[in-house]
Amino acid sequence: MDGWIGLRSGTTLGAAKVVSESASVCSSDINHWMENVWPDIIRNYDEKDIFNADETGLFYKLTPNQTLKLKREKCVGGKLSKVRITILVCANMNGSEKQKLTVIGKS
Repeated sequence: MDGWIGLRSGTTLGAAKVVSESASVCSSDINHWMENVWPDIIRNYDEKDIFNADETGLFYKLTPNQTLKLKREKCVGGKLSKVRITILVCANMNGSEKQKLTVIGKS
């Protein structure tokens, strides 16, 4: 057998993925901002002095969104846990300074 591909073709196992929502952004707006606005903002700063911070949710009780199943079986999802912690990630533009991850809160 040739790894996962061989295993899948030789058995009745298949992968199932649970799909969620995704956000959309207009690429022309991004291009305009990056070409015309961003250069004016950063002109007077060094890369080491420009930081970006963002928060992300860690759903530590969330069940996996993929599973193995028999091809003839139906895959049904359950109620997804919404328990999470919010983490702040921050680094400067050239990557020379990365802040420690900061837990903002639990919800």
